[in-house]
Formats: sequence, C-alpha cells, structure tokens
Amino acid sequence: MSAATQTPTTASWEAMTGYSRRAPQDRLSTCRVPRPPTKRGNLVGGDDPAAQARYAIQKIERALSNLGGELADGACRVFVSDIANWEPVARVYGEFFS
Repeated sequence: MSAATQTPTTASWEAMTGYSRRAPQDRLSTCRVPRPPTKRGNLVGGDDPAAQARYAIQKIERALSNLGGELADGACRVFVSDIANWEPVARVYGEFFS
C-alpha cells in the first residue's frame, strides 16, 4: 500500500484526536467494525466507549497488517451512537492517528 497524503486541519480538537484529512493514493480499502462482541457474545469493553474504540481500531490495524499495510496507509472514520461519547472515543483515535 502506498502512503496517504495527510492534510491537517486547524480545528482546536485536532491535536487530541489525531484528525486530519487524508487523500488515499492508488488503492482504497474500506471496512466497518460494529460494536465488538467477545467470543462469548458479550460486548468488548462493556459500556466503555474508549475500550470499544480501541478494540475496533486494533482490529482494523490487524486486518491492514495482514494485507501488508498499516493504519498510516488509510483514513478512518468513526461514528458514535451517543454524541456524549465523542471525547473518550476521539482520545483513543488520537492514540493511533496523532
């Protein structure tokens, strides 16, 4: 996979979340990771949105690695079902994309 072009924004929350606009080059891969269940059917992280986000991003990272890529090769969009959870999820996003 080739690297994506990173274009930072001027948003005040950009540094915390690691957000930037990225323009993928060459190939595009998409994937969706719903709320993550354990092998027993429980929710990974229970009611902790940060734990759920961390698990989902790590799962995407493993999938890309299996294809010879890495998180830096693409862009990731995160959607939360409850806007009150945006900050813990954004902080986890920032751990991976800052």
